[in-house]
Amino acid sequence: MDACFGIDSAAILIAAFGTQSRIPTNQAPPKRNITLRLISEEIETPSIPRLPCSVSGGDFGSGCIGAEGFLAPLFRFLFLEFTASETGYLSLGIFVSAAIGFALAP
Repeated sequence: MDACFGIDSAAILIAAFGTQSRIPTNQAPPKRNITLRLISEEIETPSIPRLPCSVSGGDFGSGCIGAEGFLAPLFRFLFLEFTASETGYLSLGIFVSAAIGFALAP
């Protein structure tokens, strides 16, 4: 098992135990008669002018992240011939940059 499994499990348990006390007060919403007309009246998504740009930008960004995640190890090991420790230093840079961004964000 990898480390992500433990982190995911801890997050799920924290969320479950943190919301357990609210279960008795939660109630289902009142039952409504759903029709196509009601759905078309409640949809607000087409009224967001920048939605196509946001969605396509997110799709493009996700594709780039996936391609980078697949090609980066090949590029580092086969083309640049980095050792495992050199690759570890690159990975350490990710955490350092995240810490700097977190500190500068406020």
